[in-house]
Amino acid sequence: MIATLKRIKWLYVAYNFFHQKKLAYLKPLYARFGVRKRCFQTISSSDLNEYDPLIGPVLDRLNSVNELPSHPLYADLPEKIQEELLHWSDDGYAVLEGFFTGEQVASINDRIEKLVKSSQLEIREGRKIMFAVNHSPKLRAEASPGRLEKILEMVLGRPVSLFQSVNFYKGSEDPAHSDFIHMSTYPYGFLIAVWIALEDIDMDNGPLFYYPGSHKLKYIMNNDFDHGGNNWMLGKNYKEKYSNKIASVLADTDFKIKYFTAKKGDVLIWHANLLHGGAKVVNGDRTRKSMVMHYFGSDVIRYHEVTQRPSLMN
Repeated sequence: MIATLKRIKWLYVAYNFFHQKKLAYLKPLYARFGVRKRCFQTISSSDLNEYDPLIGPVLDRLNSVNELPSHPLYADLPEKIQEELLHWSDDGYAVLEGFFTGEQVASINDRIEKLVKSSQLEIREGRKIMFAVNHSPKLRAEASPGRLEKILEMVLGRPVSLFQSVNFYKGSEDPAHSDFIHMSTYPYGFLIAVWIALEDIDMDNGPLFYYPGSHKLKYIMNNDFDHGGNNWMLGKNYKEKYSNKIASVLADTDFKIKYFTAKKGDVLIWHANLLHGGAKVVNGDRTRKSMVMHYFGSDVIRYHEVTQRPSLMN
């Protein structure tokens, strides 16, 4: 019953109607980009102009090898991070080794444990926790320090704001996907993700996997796969159908899979459209503590392509 209710689109519209203050940021953006809808109504790529790369992130059009060294923040970064970021335009990701110290990781893990024990957080599916940063300003400050956000802003080309966090106790085992289908923007591409290893990760406890260069593929939106939805209802098996579509896209490419076997404190950042997922957990007795955060760029339409919900501004 609950699953069916979650598929009814007008319920989302009703919810948004009573939260219009958190959607008011969309009004000038809708006017700018010619969207003829109220901010509480459904929104998807079908309601937007055809994507124009010229209004997307600069590093999607120009190469980071040439562009980043002239950025005023670049010279202040450690050499290893500089080298990683230079490959952003070609690879769609960067590894920041040892970005967080052991003490910082221990503090993040401790704050998560305390929030769980106090029943402020729920462990979903026995493996993940949503929006932990919304329950602790100190956790938010530790996991998303200014020095990290400055790197993200340099790569994305504009200020960023933290939208959500997801903490994992166990490997996700998610099939290959792009974050953009769930956290969409117009113009396209103004989303960036961060993945923090909160313990050592190897091939036994289900590492993250990704396909370097896959961010250059066409964005897969609702009209590109049979999601099974209509004007009133979301498709019943849209997640499976989307995964099948991504699998078929990858089958027609020669992208090579990579695994993020990380040390505690390592960070991976990736492009909005980089295809990635969670590898199989070989040893079910082991945890795979990690923290994922998603950031939106400023001054963009933010929405969820599949459910066609505009994103509330916190």
